[in-house]
Amino acid sequence: MVCKMRLGSDQVHYGDIEEFRDCLEACGLSDLPATGFSYTWSNRQGGHLKWAKLEMILGHSNWLNTIYSTACFLPAGVSDHSPVWVQVQNGVHNKRNAFKYLESWSKSKKFYPCVQKYWDSHFHGVKISILLQKFKQVKNGLKEVHRKEFSGISDRVKAVKDELLSCQAQLGGDYMNSMLADKVNALTQSYVALRKVEMSILKQRAKVMHTNLSDTNTRYFYAKIAERKARNSIGVIKDAEGEHLYWAAGDC
Repeated sequence: MVCKMRLGSDQVHYGDIEEFRDCLEACGLSDLPATGFSYTWSNRQGGHLKWAKLEMILGHSNWLNTIYSTACFLPAGVSDHSPVWVQVQNGVHNKRNAFKYLESWSKSKKFYPCVQKYWDSHFHGVKISILLQKFKQVKNGLKEVHRKEFSGISDRVKAVKDELLSCQAQLGGDYMNSMLADKVNALTQSYVALRKVEMSILKQRAKVMHTNLSDTNTRYFYAKIAERKARNSIGVIKDAEGEHLYWAAGDC
């Protein structure tokens, strides 16, 4: 396997930098997400032009988990190497919990009407701004659905189960009570439905827990998760003419 660290010459193989990678892992260091020039060095020879990524900005896991920052590689100017500056967004990284979609939401009768209602809403502005506003409205709508139908699901399952067992005990002393029998049937259906929702949510959470527990190098694992989150974030979006439509932390 090769790393895309060169252009116009032989690529670097992972085996060539294995010791360096092991050192970074041992120190808990990861490459900061970067914008600007992909290659930071050039031999500046037009007939035999070569490019390489020689510079990296590294961050410790503690930094990545608390500070949101990006490295911006600028044009080289008269030098062979590109200058770089680290941009820190608002100092401290936003610690709000990320919005997570629950598969069980799709089982609710309110799910599709909620999504359709907010997605069909009309907003003004550039396309990316309209798209972000729609996503935000859908997210807020689904949060409300969750609050009304899925919050405290384990407590609701336990309450329905306790009521079901109580009614079954009463029915055991009055076998021919049709009203009590109907209530038992209704509670049974309610319990089964709520239990399925609870199991679906627990199963989805268990996948995340399994991923967390399956990695023995916890410090390095969480550093890589923070790095992946930062890399997956959208910093800049441009249209076909190169005009900025959206940027998250200012323009470099």
